[in-house]
Amino acid sequence: MSPQPYTTDAFQGYYFVRQAGRELDYVRLTFDVFYRQQKDIGNPAVLRIIMDELGLDGAAFAKALTNRAFRAEVDQNWEAKSALNLEGIPAYQMNGEKIRGYHTPEEWRAILLDQAEKTMAGLVCTPEGCGPASQPLD
Repeated sequence: MSPQPYTTDAFQGYYFVRQAGRELDYVRLTFDVFYRQQKDIGNPAVLRIIMDELGLDGAAFAKALTNRAFRAEVDQNWEAKSALNLEGIPAYQMNGEKIRGYHTPEEWRAILLDQAEKTMAGLVCTPEGCGPASQPLD
């Protein structure tokens, strides 16, 4: 979806579902709704549907948004992101490289193989273990 949605309400949704211990379900469904279904997760009506799909109280969530019940937590984490040098989510770091955005399973396979190749570069592996090629293993 372009342009990217305004996601403060989606982040507040995370804190709402956390009360019910459904964070992972929420994150998975929200990513699916945004990346696969191409729906605007900045729209409170879309977020309310997500809550309903999770079996949570969509009306209570809508009220929490109106009351800004979780805004302080979101703002606090927003400020912390600069310390982590994050520019967006999802974000991962492997071998000092930033990996941003949603990736299909096929793309992840390619990323992981590339990272494994970089990790193993210059190593020699024998039945005794792996080590730098410049230092033979006994």
